[in-house]
Amino acid sequence: MFILHAFVLVLSILFGFYGQVHGNSSKCPDFYCKLVDSKTNLSFSAPQLLELHLEFCSDLGALNASHLNRLTMKNCSKDSFKIEYLSSVKNISSLQLQNGNLTVLQDNEFGQMSKLKVLDLGGNSIRNVSGGTFRNLTQLKLLNLQNNNIKTLPEKVFQPLENLQLVDLSWNNITNFTKDVLDGNRNLKTLLLKGNPLIEVGFPDFHFQSIDLSHCLKLKEIKFFSKVDTLILENSGVERLISNERINQIKAANGKLKDLQLKNKDALIELDLRGSRLGLSGKNLSEYFCNMWSLERLDLSNNSLETLPQQLNILTEEVCLMPSLKFLNLAGNLLASFPMESYLIGPHLNILDLSNNRLKNFTLKSLMVGEASLQSLYLAGNQLTTFDYHILSSSTFKNLKEISLHDNKFEESFYDEMAKYLKAKNIHIIQKELSLQEDCPKKPKHEWSVYDILMIIFLLGVVFYVRSKIYSREKDNCCFGINWKRSRNSPNETVSFINNQETETNLL
Repeated sequence: MFILHAFVLVLSILFGFYGQVHGNSSKCPDFYCKLVDSKTNLSFSAPQLLELHLEFCSDLGALNASHLNRLTMKNCSKDSFKIEYLSSVKNISSLQLQNGNLTVLQDNEFGQMSKLKVLDLGGNSIRNVSGGTFRNLTQLKLLNLQNNNIKTLPEKVFQPLENLQLVDLSWNNITNFTKDVLDGNRNLKTLLLKGNPLIEVGFPDFHFQSIDLSHCLKLKEIKFFSKVDTLILENSGVERLISNERINQIKAANGKLKDLQLKNKDALIELDLRGSRLGLSGKNLSEYFCNMWSLERLDLSNNSLETLPQQLNILTEEVCLMPSLKFLNLAGNLLASFPMESYLIGPHLNILDLSNNRLKNFTLKSLMVGEASLQSLYLAGNQLTTFDYHILSSSTFKNLKEISLHDNKFEESFYDEMAKYLKAKNIHIIQKELSLQEDCPKKPKHEWSVYDILMIIFLLGVVFYVRSKIYSREKDNCCFGINWKRSRNSPNETVSFINNQETETNLL
């Protein structure tokens, strides 16, 4: 068996090496080309080319490819590339210039590329963006400027982009983002500002599908006059959120959101506050969550909560209800008890997670409001010594599919009896996961023999013999009858593609 493994390994090395040698000749039919060469000096003339990918190239000259539709350049021309080299590429719809040396975007920089729909300039060193940079790009839909050094943006800088749907400004150095920056961009759906040192933000009264302000640690307060489907505040410093318009989803895990002032609470569908360390009392929690009539998902895990929201909001003397709630995660808190009545338990609750708290007592009677819809109940990692599992009859909790009860303080006989009962009711009991080291027996170590060593030496000899034969070849064939030829007779390396019709594309 060991010899077989060694033989397969040698074959892998052999054919992997063979593929590596022949991989130097890129597959280059007349409509697509990809080049990866850090030492090749390139200027390009290929009128028939539709798609070109360049990686790790340097000293690029003018690109003459009038029919080019898509150009991707990654890690190219860190010293000398200029966008004006692309002036003849007028039919292009997708331009990606990633991880290059761009530092300034001038007025009308892309004026000859009026058909652009995707412009990706991520990972450059752009510091300044001129107010007229994007003039004439009326068809542009996606603009990526992430991972640059942009500090400010001129007012109405994106106004010419009347069809713009997504702009990514993540991980720049923007401190102030005003609503005037997006003046005229009513078709904008997604705005990504992740990881900026924002102090103040403002947004126009558009309808956004998504706004990402995660990892904005200096931002403390946001005021919205816009409709937002999804607002992302994960790992951000935002403490207060004020909105006069509807927000459907708020994802603020591991953030600092403590003051939530929503005019349209009944529009909220999902609220994720995992690991936010809310530090709120039951009274304040009631004020926080009361009247979220449409809320379906609520995640309050890992917040050190000791109590749950009270049914009655003392400040307004109104009864709080969450009739639409389907998913409730309270895991990883400090709950010592669970109330008999809580407005968090509604008639549509499917999943309840109370694992890893300090519960000493828990009764299924506290869940009777949602017993008809409850499917999953997680109680692992508490301090329970008893559990009224006999309530799980055919007439109650009939939709319960799974339950976790491990890592409590049940006596072994009680747990076994309970497990037997639940199994008879076709309720799956989730067991504690064991590590792979505990599950898998150790394999005995292989002892090398003289025969093994001789076979390895023989197979390595075969590898070196075949490698020497491969190196002796003078040329490699590309695809579609096109040959790859590299000349090394002059100090300026030349790469050319020659097809069977004697047409020639030179890369000098």
